[in-house]
Amino acid sequence: MIIAATEAAGEQLIGIIASALLNNARLAEDFPEVTHCVRKLEGDARRAAGQTLDGVRTCIGWTKRRIVFPTVAGAATSGSILSAAGLGGRIRGQVHSLSDGTIIRPDFALIDDPQTRESAHSDEQCNDRLNLIHSDVLGLSGPGKAIAAAAALTVIRAGDLSDRLLSRKEFPHWQGERASLMRAMPANKPLSERYREILEDCLRADAPTTPATEFYREHREEMDAGAEAAWPERFNPDEISAVQNAMNLRLRDEAAFMSEFQNQPLVDERQAAALKPEQVAAKISGLPRGTPPTKATKITAFIDVHAELLYFAVVAWDEDFGGSVLDYGAYPDPGRPYYTLREISDSGNTLSKILPGATREGAILAGLKTLIVTILDRAFTSEAGGQMHVDRMLIDSGYLPDVVTQAIRQTGKFGIAMPSRGVGVGAANKPFSEYARRPGEQLGGNWLVTAAAGMVLRVCRFDSNAWKSFVNDRLAAPLGNKGSFSLFGDSPKPHRMIGEHLTAETGIVTTGQGRTLREWRPMPGRDNHLLDCIVGAAVAASLCGVGLPPRPAPPPRGPRKFRVL
Repeated sequence: MIIAATEAAGEQLIGIIASALLNNARLAEDFPEVTHCVRKLEGDARRAAGQTLDGVRTCIGWTKRRIVFPTVAGAATSGSILSAAGLGGRIRGQVHSLSDGTIIRPDFALIDDPQTRESAHSDEQCNDRLNLIHSDVLGLSGPGKAIAAAAALTVIRAGDLSDRLLSRKEFPHWQGERASLMRAMPANKPLSERYREILEDCLRADAPTTPATEFYREHREEMDAGAEAAWPERFNPDEISAVQNAMNLRLRDEAAFMSEFQNQPLVDERQAAALKPEQVAAKISGLPRGTPPTKATKITAFIDVHAELLYFAVVAWDEDFGGSVLDYGAYPDPGRPYYTLREISDSGNTLSKILPGATREGAILAGLKTLIVTILDRAFTSEAGGQMHVDRMLIDSGYLPDVVTQAIRQTGKFGIAMPSRGVGVGAANKPFSEYARRPGEQLGGNWLVTAAAGMVLRVCRFDSNAWKSFVNDRLAAPLGNKGSFSLFGDSPKPHRMIGEHLTAETGIVTTGQGRTLREWRPMPGRDNHLLDCIVGAAVAASLCGVGLPPRPAPPPRGPRKFRVL
């Protein structure tokens, strides 16, 4: 069995092997008993069923996912089977019946690049794929029989599936060996730096890179000192050696070089210090779902609008801007604790499925109206026993602003619900604090409420970078600290999904116009929709006055004085 990351990748590998059986002359010299029967099919798989050799059926098989080698007396490969599958596809139950009626199961599994770039950046998907390998793949041989397995891996990021399988500390039975293009890089840094300068000058001038190559040729002995290439013959026609090739690859993109060619991806210091999903999921309050803590004074909500799902979050806030998540999820309810927007959109419970025949805008409008009323009419019983309701709701209007406005107006909730739009203000951009407030506008902490062109209702625009940094800092604060953040319940297990969403972006420190801040960028393949919801709920809390310094008490009044007129 060849197990690839996807079904298509597995079929591609079978196709490469099939091409070699058909066209490789050296392979035909060594295994004529196989290649002769394959070539006699003349590319027509239908001939396989009736093929005979010396009057005996060869039982050859030839499809895009399976090759059954011909049954030939005395041949080492007689009756062998090569098949392929995707790691997420149908792996279990792989059996084959030989010509004599014997039932056989796979006894060797070749796992080839079992992760995609998307899955590598998701801890949850890495865990799922590891579980599939150790249960479904290593269980292919059936009870009481051993199976051999080999995995060809590329590490995409530190801590991904490949990185973990290669770790002899975590998985010693895999006997991982980490191969690198260079066993050691050149030690002469001044000459390497001078080579880089010459090469980049040529590239900037759109000139041939011959001067850089000549510099390397002239100083090759010194520049190769300390370097050791694992594959000395691997270099391009315009290069002199494998060492120069590795230097060029590293200069082009060091992060890609360390990942793709060295199997040792760089760990960004900012990434190393970033919050982990399991850290966030472990920040539990012990309170039941939907129960505001005693200190809570305001409740806010946010809805993130997508074509097939509406994500939402409801958060209770105290006066120190500490947040307690009361509820979160999606509408329609996907019916499972963990899901991605892509998989639900493809095969789950979506707006278009619960409203068949409706247009995209019509389905979103109906869904928004239902969700707005459900959240805003809900009474939350606090830890102290009192009743609380949502004080302010923001709804993302970046996708279909007219539909959001229409939903708010038709529900009659325009006193509480408001359209919103996040704007990523970078270090080089004008901050909200420097905006000149015009009549009728409301300006606050990195947000502005204004009447947008063509919008009937006022809209809240906010600096998404500033507010994501604000939320991230509260997520990082230990429980019990002022301004810390918590999730409902007494177990982190139900919060794996929101843990991934809240850590799905990386804060990159940037400087410009005399300001230094974090600009947040999504990680490839990670859903961040609940992060948007929590950030929006925090903005809504600021609109309610949460976090503002208390107003000073008026001075005590002295005895009243009267003047006789």
